[in-house]
Amino acid sequence: TLRLVSATSIDGDRVAAADAALAEALAVQRELDRDERETKPEIGEETLTSIAARVEAFVGKSKGTWLEPLAKSVAADVAAQSKRTADVDELAARFVGEKAPDLELTGLDGKPIEIEAGKPLLLHFWDYRHDNLEEPYGQVGYIGFLQGKREKLGLRIVGVAVDKGLGDSGKSPAVKRSIRKLREFMRIRYPIAVDDGTLLAAFGDPRRLGAKLPLWVLIDHEGNVHSYHAGLYEADTRKGLVDLDAEVVAALRKMYGRD
Repeated sequence: TLRLVSATSIDGDRVAAADAALAEALAVQRELDRDERETKPEIGEETLTSIAARVEAFVGKSKGTWLEPLAKSVAADVAAQSKRTADVDELAARFVGEKAPDLELTGLDGKPIEIEAGKPLLLHFWDYRHDNLEEPYGQVGYIGFLQGKREKLGLRIVGVAVDKGLGDSGKSPAVKRSIRKLREFMRIRYPIAVDDGTLLAAFGDPRRLGAKLPLWVLIDHEGNVHSYHAGLYEADTRKGLVDLDAEVVAALRKMYGRD
């Protein structure tokens, strides 16, 4: 049961102002072009750049209207995500073109993972913990697709499961069971290394900047960092992780002297 406590009439000018603000809010929504089922708040770098002016217009037209708190919240989130993107770009710039940190990869069985030298190596750092094995687990499937296309040409892939519990003898067995569950569910064929965060820190943990894993580090055949990407890639259901594949192809061409 509802009871009306108070009511305030809005004059024509305020209605017009609210309508104009709402039109800008809907324009932002259209430009984002997000799937109705999308729930993740992260926005890609290109989209952040394209909506910046639109969000600014939304903030300006929302002043004094019921949409003003929403506009401020949207603007603050866009600003925070833009700063994270800039910080991660700066982090990537520190590594790309430089010699990769020394790799000591340990498998789920506790044994060292030997990687063939002289060929490109893709490291996929992840910390997936959810029970519903959907997105972002689907990116693991796309890596398998990439492996099928580029492995014969020389690409090597290692998944690196990151969890600080791996450094705790009491928690490590449960963490490893969870990792094995994912490996079996996704039928992962490439090696999986375990990391309590030490190896990730050597590559600059993007989580310290407010960004999220996964982190993708592609090391060329000479041992230099070829590309560095934090977060999920855009995925094409037919072609896979197109941008990552392009980086892999460039690294392979370099190895064969065709760059």
